[in-house]
Amino acid sequence: MNDATIYLLHGAGAGHQSDFLVELKSQLSLTTGLEVIPITLDYMKVMEETSSRRPPPKFEKLVEEVKSVIPENQPCFIVGKSMGARIATQLTESHNVKGVVCFGFPFYPTKKPEKNRLSYLAAVTKPCLIFQGTKDSLGNFDWVDQQVLSSLVDIEWIDGANHDFKRAKKYNMSINQLICEMTHTANTWMAQYSL
Repeated sequence: MNDATIYLLHGAGAGHQSDFLVELKSQLSLTTGLEVIPITLDYMKVMEETSSRRPPPKFEKLVEEVKSVIPENQPCFIVGKSMGARIATQLTESHNVKGVVCFGFPFYPTKKPEKNRLSYLAAVTKPCLIFQGTKDSLGNFDWVDQQVLSSLVDIEWIDGANHDFKRAKKYNMSINQLICEMTHTANTWMAQYSL
């Protein structure tokens, strides 16, 4: 796995300065021993520079932007949070992607399961691991468990977690401890596909 690079993609509303992604990058680097390169999309750079929120551009434009940043022949894993996970699933044919790891895949917009995004997962041509909270408002266990997903897609359910992987205190685990646990699981999973 030493020749691969991990590219990390942020979600729609929070960039790589978010506590979750700062910790995720650190834990991925520590756990895998691989270089982790965060990709900040242009619209997010503007948001961070101006401190003003703005919606991302059309999804297809975001995919093209990421495609232009990652070298096509470089062996890599692409890790994405929410919208970044959706983008990651669209790069498995055009790039030398060994696998995709999603943290909170947005299966559908909030309260709109009829507008599901299952087609993004159907397009995946490489192994895909999804960490998903059972209480995720963009894809909870009850809904996702009824769907037919590609055999390339594995889901690791995080009991009681929402889309940001926050859980009730009864779980007695900090978000950083949970991220550590998830990255260890991801490392074991990625090791299967590193050749």
